[in-house]
Amino acid sequence: MHSRFTHKTKVAVLAGSGGCDSGLYQSSLSEANIHHYFPPPNLQEILMISIYAVKAGNLQIAKKNMRIILDHFIEQEVKVILMACTEVPCIMRELSAEFDFFLIDCMEILAADVVARCYDAGAKLE
Repeated sequence: MHSRFTHKTKVAVLAGSGGCDSGLYQSSLSEANIHHYFPPPNLQEILMISIYAVKAGNLQIAKKNMRIILDHFIEQEVKVILMACTEVPCIMRELSAEFDFFLIDCMEILAADVVARCYDAGAKLE
């Protein structure tokens, strides 16, 4: 990721509260000198409502709430969004035509890396 963006590129992280509280994204992005941004507490609460709305099958509420967050990101000059929760890509797929963010699906990257590591481990065991 760091070859594509400069340290001035603002990268927002959309994660559940547990993911935010863990510090995983903050420390990894800081180590890579990537300017990261998390929604303020009131918008994190709205994000959690969106996440639970997806889980309940109510994509309309999820999209309505996510638009509030994305409008805030535009005001904050965010260019990249890390979708760091499995429900976020479900919402963003529906909204991607309305907004111009570079989207990164952390779960998709994780899955690809896990598969690659399994193949590597298998090759070492043979």
